[in-house]
Order: sequence, then structure tokens, then C-alpha cells
Amino acid sequence: ADLIGLVGVYSPGTLETGPDVPSLQGALGGEAWPDLRAQGSDVVRLIWTDRDQWQIKDLAFHEGAVVTTQINNILPLDTTPDATIRFTKDGVVGQVDLGPLEKIEDPLLVTSGGALYPRFNDSGNQFQSGPNDALDTGEWVTAAILSQVQKSRKSTYETLLADPYLIDQPTLLAWTDVLPTGLWFSEDAVRHELGLLLIPLQVERPVPGTAVSLPMAFLRMDNYRGENVLDANLYDIQKGVGPINRPGAVVLQFVIPMQLMPLELERARFQFEVGAPGWSCDVITYREGQEIAVDSLYSPNGFKTVELSGARLPAVTDSGAIVLGLRISGTGNTWSLSRVSLDVEGKIVVADDAELE
Repeated sequence: ADLIGLVGVYSPGTLETGPDVPSLQGALGGEAWPDLRAQGSDVVRLIWTDRDQWQIKDLAFHEGAVVTTQINNILPLDTTPDATIRFTKDGVVGQVDLGPLEKIEDPLLVTSGGALYPRFNDSGNQFQSGPNDALDTGEWVTAAILSQVQKSRKSTYETLLADPYLIDQPTLLAWTDVLPTGLWFSEDAVRHELGLLLIPLQVERPVPGTAVSLPMAFLRMDNYRGENVLDANLYDIQKGVGPINRPGAVVLQFVIPMQLMPLELERARFQFEVGAPGWSCDVITYREGQEIAVDSLYSPNGFKTVELSGARLPAVTDSGAIVLGLRISGTGNTWSLSRVSLDVEGKIVVADDAELE
């Protein structure tokens, strides 16, 4: 298992450097890189006493300060935690093997498209997530009243997930027991440990005929740039678009995971926050390169849900893309758009080039 961690040593009083001052030690190898900003011109020594044993000597510990050290290691495990998910008519069902770990807390299911709350069973080895479990940005820990530990966990989630490139595949994040790291400072030191587990999820392809429901988190959203798209404004996933004082459009594509293709689309729920008083708003899609309105709203303001089915459904391309957007027209003041999402339901079908037995 890959271990990436931060070790902080707090001293209530100043510890002068010298042979009697404890040193941070590791007994399971890895790399250690202390933060030297508080060391001044003092020399700090990283000493390897064996292939997998090291110690950092001559660190200065000032009163009330925390000395941090970045730790990177690969820990040998008899069984490695892993997890798989499969899609059903209610969303996703996940199966988790924690390996040597006993339990997890404050879990989070994260994809490049968003986050879901995974509802675990009592045994802690299976979870479910559906469209109603979608979490808004910052809503990473779902308890009504957060303990001090949960506040720290939420802060860590916020820091990690602010990096848009951190998660490139569905991943289960959860707080768990800290694995033996081999780190040691002194016998008198009081240890406080938090362990964050990241498990990449393996996606199982459903058999043809399976009804599936895809929450927005499993659809990759991008701006759509077709040849016939006119007056399109770039949509920022974090900020939305606007306010804009002229007619225009926002056109997006939502890409289905290839493990679920080909998919026969049966229903779609298009949701967005719009402020367009005095404007006409058409929900649009593109078929054979032509723009088509599938719904219309006049002077919309607030969070809107548009249910699509039958002839109003957008097409699904061979690459799994669904194109939907809004066209704003008229003579209102300004308009804005944010919090766009799409949930879809459909059925797995047999690929045209599938071999028949």
C-alpha cells in the first residue's frame, strides 16, 4: 500500500539540539523530508542506519511550534484493500474488502464529476449510492453536528478535493485505522493519529438488459463545441456562467462511462440554477448537427428540474456523449447559470459488433 503522510511533532517547551534531544525515527524504510523553515542555519542530518531504518537528528523544537515531516513509503500488506462497484436501477452498489483494516468512518465516493455519500451496511463491506446521495461542494462530512475530529476530516477533504486532477477514476475515500508506519519519536510522546484511505474502484460492466441509473457524479461534463453551436458561453463547473447581458447559450456534453456502453437512454433529469428574469429559456439538444428545443421556460429564476423521456430525450453518441444545454433569448436585463447536473436512466444493450455464440 502506498503511504503518503505528514508527521507533526509538537513541543510545549523549547528543546535545544544535542545528544539528549529525541530524534524522529523510522523502522520500515521510506522517505522523510522535514520542513526546515524553522531551523534557521542549523544543519539537520538524515541518517540511514540500515536499508529500512533512518533517523532525523538535530531538529530544533521551539516552544509551542509544530515540526512537520513529509513521509512517503510503500507498506507491505498480506491483503490490500480493494473495492468494486456495479450499476443497478437504483444507482451503484459497491463491495469493499478492507484487508487488514477493521472499520471506516466518514466515507466519501468521489469521481471526476462530483461526490456521493456511500450508505454502508452494518457489516461495513457493502454500500449503495444513488442520485439522492449526491453531495454539493464542501458537503463532505454529512453528520448534523460535527465533532472536532470530523471538522479536521472535513478540512482535509476540502484541501484534497480542491485539486481537480487528484481523482481521475471513481475512488472511495474513508477514515480508518492507521497502519503500522514504523515511526517513533520518544517513549514519552503522546500519539494522535488519523488515517485516510483512498481505494480506486473497479467498475463491473452489467450484463445486457440490465436497467441502470447513473447519478451525475458518474458523468463527465465538458463544454460542447459542435459546428452548429452558436453564441455559446464557456461554462465553469465551479462558478457557472454570468451574469451576461446579451442573448446566448450554454451547451454541455455529459459522457457516460465506457463500461456502460452501449446504453439505451430511457429517462433523463436535467437540473440547473438559473436566474433569467425577463428572458426566454429553451432547453436544447442536437440531433444530426441541428439544434432542437425539448423544453421551454419563460423568465426562469431559481433551481429548475426538467424531466425528459420519449421523443424529448437527447441522443447518445457512439462515444457515450449526451448533449444538452440552454439557449437564452429575448430582451431581459442579465442572466446567469450554475449548478448544472444530469441524472440518467437506461438499459444496457448488446453492442452491434458483439459476437453471438
